[in-house]
Amino acid sequence: MDATRAAEVPHRGLRCGVCGNALRVVDRRRRRQLTGVQGESVLERPYLHCSHCGEGYAPADQVRGVGAGAWMPSLTEATARLGIEVPFETAAEALAEALGVPVPTEDVRRATETIGAVAEAEEQAAADRAKQCREQPGEVDTDTLVVAVDGCVVHVGKAWHEMKVGVCAPLGPACERDPDTGQMRFALGRQQFCTGQEDANRFWY
Repeated sequence: MDATRAAEVPHRGLRCGVCGNALRVVDRRRRRQLTGVQGESVLERPYLHCSHCGEGYAPADQVRGVGAGAWMPSLTEATARLGIEVPFETAAEALAEALGVPVPTEDVRRATETIGAVAEAEEQAAADRAKQCREQPGEVDTDTLVVAVDGCVVHVGKAWHEMKVGVCAPLGPACERDPDTGQMRFALGRQQFCTGQEDANRFWY
């Protein structure tokens, strides 16, 4: 089984996430066996240790998205996608047939439920932000961009042409009260407009 050397990840000056003590490199080529969509592989990467509390760290694992288990992120994603669409046993059989990677049914269930828990947590966080908007207007941030596009017919150059119009604006972080429903909602930030004559490839902003 061939070993793959992880790309160098900056680790100088890193501190322990438990006690805050400085970390030191104890093994520059610590090996870790992983399973991916292409089968078994060995990853070599620097391993750091905290002499104060005994915690160990491999920064390259976090950069690659490798968790505590023995799977590469690509296999976890493929397994979860199948586990969502078909029964766990069927997903395990499909993985073995398509990739040649034996994945127990229980591992399919575990991977699918883990991804589901992450999605549920994201939905809950979105609900919490909406609730905060209602209770504390103006104190919540958002990275959502609203985009709207439409079309109309206008008379240009002695003929009728189809024109495209659009607007985009950040949603929040300020809040406002909906005049129709009385509910608090995110307010639109500074809006940018554009329009273009589709057939003539002319655009104005």
